[in-house]
Amino acid sequence: MADVEKHHNSLWEYSASPQVETPALAGDLDTDVLIIGGGYTGLSTALHLGESGVRSIVLEAQEVGHGGSGRNAGLVNPGVWLLPNEVEEQLGKQAGGRLNAALSNSPDLVFSIIDKYEIDCEAKRNGMLQAAHARSKVQWVKDRHSQMASLGLPVELITGSDLQVMTGSKVYRHAAVFDPRAGTIQPMSYARGLARAALGAGATIHQNCPVQSLTLTGNRWTAQTARGSVRAEQVIVATNAYTDHFLPQIRNATVPVFMFQAATGPLSDNIAGSISPRRNGLFDTRKTMISSRIDDAGRYIVCSAGRMTGDGRSLRTNWATRVRDRLFPQLQGQEWKFWWSGQMGFTDNHLPRVFQPAPGLTVPIGYNGRGIGPGTVIGKTCADLVQGGSIKDFPLPLKQVRVESWRNVRAAYYELGTRLYNMVDSRV
Repeated sequence: MADVEKHHNSLWEYSASPQVETPALAGDLDTDVLIIGGGYTGLSTALHLGESGVRSIVLEAQEVGHGGSGRNAGLVNPGVWLLPNEVEEQLGKQAGGRLNAALSNSPDLVFSIIDKYEIDCEAKRNGMLQAAHARSKVQWVKDRHSQMASLGLPVELITGSDLQVMTGSKVYRHAAVFDPRAGTIQPMSYARGLARAALGAGATIHQNCPVQSLTLTGNRWTAQTARGSVRAEQVIVATNAYTDHFLPQIRNATVPVFMFQAATGPLSDNIAGSISPRRNGLFDTRKTMISSRIDDAGRYIVCSAGRMTGDGRSLRTNWATRVRDRLFPQLQGQEWKFWWSGQMGFTDNHLPRVFQPAPGLTVPIGYNGRGIGPGTVIGKTCADLVQGGSIKDFPLPLKQVRVESWRNVRAAYYELGTRLYNMVDSRV
């Protein structure tokens, strides 16, 4: 899908480390592995291939981190949205257990890469809270904690005044699951840091180089662009929700859902220090989830579902102001200095998928709004796979392409639903 929004109002673009300088593609090139898409998955693949001495070329249609990798909330969570036992119910005990094991400690991989390559991305591993936004959700939170704890996961149940202190909000007073494995990052800086690490490991990256077609001749794939072509026996398509017309069946394999964010300017130390004073991430249990955090400069950032363009911008920012002021009255009167949104790829079972629609073509897709840890892990395992690793060790079953039914209708339904919710919601 073609890009629908620029970054110029994005805090992540504004505060990120400098853009990555890469050469323009010129002529016809050959490589071992072609990677299409310069987000977390593609860049992680390129980095881990380079560490093994395997040549790769990354083709990015815009700039590194342009898609969901540079537009997300920066919450580094382990696993997927579903509980581990729900993953096993969806995939079966063996396959589900393999995915759970691979993603359970995905923050370990993210933060180890950050440490190893000294990526400057405001990385903080201070844990994550999932808080009940209303008394009716307390039992759900307690059940979630109980299920996770029974599997030996290092989670805590936080309640009452302890929770109010950790969040800085009197609204979040009921119960929350705290996961110390998680953390936060500046997501665009992480993407650019991954790109620099991949370049240092020997990968080649060409930005502003959209693929026009991808064809297979014999055992070699050719990606054609306006500036030249790249040939390789192995191709990883890591464009997720930003897959364009060159692979329409992949574009239709997820439902596009938008998430928006708004951020204030830097707050005074006493106000910023009163909100999530441990600098952990926070998200809640409402159907239209809200996440919030404070960045290194002391800005308050809120994230929820919806698209921040056109007439939707004032609707979203007005709603975000109402919610923010109810959660954190100390922020009343603060102006929003930044607002932006990005497109995420969702699947009907809330799990990522990896397709192999043809020999030598691997397509990971559908992170359902949780792409930092899983994207980094799946990128590494894609690198292992194309080097001859066993399919049995891959964290997801490799399947043929599955198109999401009623894709456009469902996307419109989600967008309309979030608009109506933002119009009428007056509760926390």
